Amino acid sequence: MLKVGLIGYGKMGQILHRLSKDFNIEIEAIIDPFHEKATGREITKENLKSCDVCIDFTTPGVILDNIKKLVELKMPVVVGTTGWYDALEEVKVMVEENNATLMFGSNYSIGVNILFKMIDYGTKLMNQVKGYDVAGFESHHRMKKDIPSGTAETIAEIILNQYDGKDQVVYQPGNRAINEKELHFTSMRCGNINGLHEVIYDSKEDQISIKHEARNREGFAKGALMAAHYIVNKKGIFEFKDYFDDILEGINDDN
Repeated sequence: MLKVGLIGYGKMGQILHRLSKDFNIEIEAIIDPFHEKATGREITKENLKSCDVCIDFTTPGVILDNIKKLVELKMPVVVGTTGWYDALEEVKVMVEENNATLMFGSNYSIGVNILFKMIDYGTKLMNQVKGYDVAGFESHHRMKKDIPSGTAETIAEIILNQYDGKDQVVYQPGNRAINEKELHFTSMRCGNINGLHEVIYDSKEDQISIKHEARNREGFAKGALMAAHYIVNKKGIFEFKDYFDDILEGINDDN
């Protein structure tokens, strides 16, 4: 069994723990400064001595410090936390200098990664036929600390790469109209929403939408547990889409 350390034991950490056996994973350590079930309060070599890999679902406020500690310990880590990608280049250097292993991703749900592929192809088609405007919307539970979501940022990047009619994304435009070349992506935080992302293509004649709505958080947890197996015995920095692309290659090979 793969031996995993959980960094953070909030809702996602507890779901990871509950599902771990289904993925041939043994939870060897739980690092959380506050939770009563934690086996350790801090990330240290001693607290993680039995672990093959760690999974971090904490918060943007602590994630960079967590990454630094894990990378220096050469402990492979799957980072599920978002809201830190402005420091991605710094993290890449850190991983390389320590000959360490890290996977990150704006969303570990297999369904959302299928959504990325659909938006990529759909936007490419819209760019060819012309006549369509495009915008995006995302909503999450009120406790989510990053706005917009990392998934929204990934979707916006996909659209900008494929659509000649948009050259920048605007999340909070203020009291003004959206410029023609701006991609408007709005956010909402409310109640216990697990996550909804939608892209709308609108023309004078019709409207097309591509949407993903999470029913619970298990999809994210399952992807992260699969990713933990993927990065063992690898070195370097990876995105979850690297793993997802491998899955697709396997499907294509089977066919």
